[in-house]
Amino acid sequence: MDAAGKYHASSSIGGTLKIGPLPEAPLPDPGSTPIPIPGVGLLSIGHSNSTVKAGQAYNQRIAVLIKLDASGSTVKIGRAGSMIVGKVKEGVMGGSAYGSTVTALNGVVTSGKTALLGVPCQGTNGNWLHRNTAGINVPGVAAIGATNSATMGDRGPAGAAKAVARNSVASINLGGGQLVIKGISSEARVEKSSSGKITTKATFGVLKLTDPTGTTRDLFPGQTLEIPGLGVISAGKVSKSKYKVTASAVYIELLPGTPGATIIKLGNSQASLVPTG
Repeated sequence: MDAAGKYHASSSIGGTLKIGPLPEAPLPDPGSTPIPIPGVGLLSIGHSNSTVKAGQAYNQRIAVLIKLDASGSTVKIGRAGSMIVGKVKEGVMGGSAYGSTVTALNGVVTSGKTALLGVPCQGTNGNWLHRNTAGINVPGVAAIGATNSATMGDRGPAGAAKAVARNSVASINLGGGQLVIKGISSEARVEKSSSGKITTKATFGVLKLTDPTGTTRDLFPGQTLEIPGLGVISAGKVSKSKYKVTASAVYIELLPGTPGATIIKLGNSQASLVPTG
């Protein structure tokens, strides 16, 4: 936004690209026309997308964008984006929801934030955003079920507002059936009243743990359980500050020497709301 209050959007890109035996070449700026790759899909280099409206501007730049023919999936490499929104008087919202992160072999193998979905800074006018992913398998570590994320931000009357993030994971299977956990869910919520009071809250589902014999037990938020030969399971971990709350439904720390992972976090949500003015 300039001194006159007008919004603008611009971006630039740098670096080089090398494909197979072809010589290394600089990334084009502006981006190239999409290139069909037989048997693979559509390749775009230096892809850009920007929107400028009254009161807001958005810009996104992607170094390499690949749309795969076989699966219909989209692969984005080197992505950066930014947004500015004016006249958000009730407060700046934030946060995210995602299913799982896995750090294995002391960080050599990692699995990133599945079904990651943010809370827009200006909110969503009370409408829920959704993102879902299928299950993933981390070889030698765990099989993680389908993930569902949802976020929402709303601006109410007289300066009231709220930001909410939710996530659920269908299940996790550890050690090839040594332990199966279900009931994985969390919600992080920050609300501001019309008087300006901020409240933060985290809620969780009750975990259902099943061992190889078929025996099932409950693990409630705040409880910790050590599984001999496997690791430590913590339910409902919460971190709070004045304007933010972070929640993880399950935190798993596998024993030293356990093949695969060291830390697994499931059912993660975070919400924040910072008053303006």
